[in-house]
Amino acid sequence: MVGFTALILAGRRAPTGDGLNGTQLKALMPISGTPMIDRVIKTVSASKYVKRIIVSGPSSLGTWTNVTFVPTGTSPANSILQFLENRTDNEPVFVTTADHPLLTTEMVDHFLSGAMKSDTDLVVGMVDKNLVKTKYATSRTGYKFRDGVWKSCNLFACMTPHVAKMVHFWQFVEKNRKKPLRVVRAFGLWTLISVLLGRWNLRQALSQAGARIGITVEPVIMPWPEAAIDVDTMDDKALAESILDARPQLA
Repeated sequence: MVGFTALILAGRRAPTGDGLNGTQLKALMPISGTPMIDRVIKTVSASKYVKRIIVSGPSSLGTWTNVTFVPTGTSPANSILQFLENRTDNEPVFVTTADHPLLTTEMVDHFLSGAMKSDTDLVVGMVDKNLVKTKYATSRTGYKFRDGVWKSCNLFACMTPHVAKMVHFWQFVEKNRKKPLRVVRAFGLWTLISVLLGRWNLRQALSQAGARIGITVEPVIMPWPEAAIDVDTMDDKALAESILDARPQLA
């Protein structure tokens, strides 16, 4: 059986004015009385597919059995790239975030099982946005394709070293977010037009975007709306607590 290294991103965040203080460690924010990162580590540790856990964040976050810390980068993309380029093995890497308190071991196993069945460089978890809207009154950005509107889940499986190409591209987009023409040229005008016009379904769009970067990409569809809900605002915090309080056996 494939054993994944889990990389949990738990760095500081920039202030957003939404009540989540950027000067503090967001991962330590309690959700229904338990710090978010404690919930995520417990969930990921219970996965039958996870071999070890690495936290990208300061060691002051806490102490857990069989959890190793690595320094964060200047951004999430940089943190991932630092880890991928400094490791000494080629095991697949499962990446998620510390602000994902609704994540369950069942979700992690579903995602990683799907990733193992793929023959691709990168696997991303996606949820149908309508599934989220139907169950929860929350506004979530999504990506519109021919087969619907899809929401990312902050679940990634880096199956081969080629994923570093995507992370380099992600860094480029972060650096040039105020220079859209550079991003358009890098992605290719036809690729962006095709996405905007809904010419491709989700799988086709990911495949085309990956090909532009030089990697293969596939989605794993998550059937749980909660997989798409992380905590970015105080409203998210309240929603997450209401969900967890309704399912105490999974808390």
